[in-house]
Amino acid sequence: MSNKWFHRNPLKATSTLKLDNAKRVSKSNDVFKVFQKTSEARQKLLNLLKNPQNDVTAIETSWQEYIALYLGFVFNANKSGENSPLRNIIPIHWTQSLTGKLTVNASDGIFEIASMLINVGIWYMKHASSLAESGSLTMDDAKDIHKSLRVAAGLFQFVKETYIGALCAIDGVCKDTEQQILEAYLTQCISEAEEVTIARAVELKHQSNIIGGLAYECSKHFESAANFLSSLSPNYVGKWQKYLTMKSTFYKACAYGHYSEILLQKDKCGDAIKVGQEALRLYNSLENASREYLRCKGEGTVAKIIDHQFYSKIGVIIKRNLDKATRENGFIYHQRLPAEFPQFSLEAKFGLVQPESITQPVTSDIWTDQIYASLDVHNYATTAAQKDSNTVKELPPVTEVTNNQQNQNRGDSLCIIS
Repeated sequence: MSNKWFHRNPLKATSTLKLDNAKRVSKSNDVFKVFQKTSEARQKLLNLLKNPQNDVTAIETSWQEYIALYLGFVFNANKSGENSPLRNIIPIHWTQSLTGKLTVNASDGIFEIASMLINVGIWYMKHASSLAESGSLTMDDAKDIHKSLRVAAGLFQFVKETYIGALCAIDGVCKDTEQQILEAYLTQCISEAEEVTIARAVELKHQSNIIGGLAYECSKHFESAANFLSSLSPNYVGKWQKYLTMKSTFYKACAYGHYSEILLQKDKCGDAIKVGQEALRLYNSLENASREYLRCKGEGTVAKIIDHQFYSKIGVIIKRNLDKATRENGFIYHQRLPAEFPQFSLEAKFGLVQPESITQPVTSDIWTDQIYASLDVHNYATTAAQKDSNTVKELPPVTEVTNNQQNQNRGDSLCIIS
């Protein structure tokens, strides 16, 4: 059995853009070449995104090439601040990562750019989990996992800050372009990157105040990610939200387990027992939480947290520290347990994660004044575009390459991320 540590929502599916028939908007061969090149760049990127183990450089080059081309459909490359005449006439159809085969349809070029960049962000998340489950992690792999999650966070942040405010109103439920969903993705990626740091710190037996402080911050970040989804339909976000809540509980247990050790070192044995008991209670609650998560219907590949060796390792630490505090209290301290839970005083001074900064590519120089001058979009806009915008209701899911297909002989995941 492959012990997966990360929950991953599926890639978004899309239909072919209506770019191949340049005769609708122009009789110029040069315009047709622009449309053809853009269409080919889009298809190349979509094909690359199907495989989470593809080279990061190839993905980055491909999405930047495509966005540089498609920006000319949205903004006039040669007149700053002016929209392209093509922005609102090309019908765009994308499924959403949480709603299965149902499509969201729009005729706004910003929707295309935002949707594609969100898909690229989801790919980086899948790339990180693919590395984590490869079965033979190295230090370089851990760095790549950390970097991929920061890049994914940066992409979600970039879409949120750059495009969502300019996007036309679009019908649909649980759209990936909604503020709450982008915030949830962004915060999940930050949290999971912090997991990499925590796992490394645990493996190298760093001081408990470092591990406990960072684990507590990680727990709060996962909780924030779950809270961003609280106003959305549980029919769509319920499974994802349960995963985020499980991770929050796990890292709070981890933080308390390490804080218990610190309190014992300060001769506050009663407090150490109280905190250690709460750590163990939270840790043990994850078995029921995991069963509820696995039973919950929803999109995405499931995480099997309680089957994972890192889960077991943290459990050993929690139980060991509690047993030691209980034993020492019986022999030496004889302190009563406090009625109130002790104040948690650890702070994360190291290892907090920031999203990678994403820079929008410059619009391709293929968009010349002559190209824009040769466009006649009025006829297309008033006839075909309106008809085309309502033709796609559902799309089949993306056929993604899985780790099982690529690592059939590599055994269980070692996703210790350290």
